[in-house]
Amino acid sequence: MKAQLIDQCTQELPEQVCSCAFDKLEKQIGKDELDRRLSSPERLFEVTPLLTSNLEPCYYGEGNAGR
Repeated sequence: MKAQLIDQCTQELPEQVCSCAFDKLEKQIGKDELDRRLSSPERLFEVTPLLTSNLEPCYYGEGNAGR
């Protein structure tokens, strides 16, 4: 499922921006929790707004600002 989301993302944005957003999301909620949400269709909607909120700082080069 993550690959599908990255594919959708990279249709509109550079791949490094999408990867950055996923990395930030993984740090925010944890890899295990992210995997659980991505593997559950009814929880997938929870990932999208979080991912979207990470895209802008990644796009503008603030990928490490959250540390």
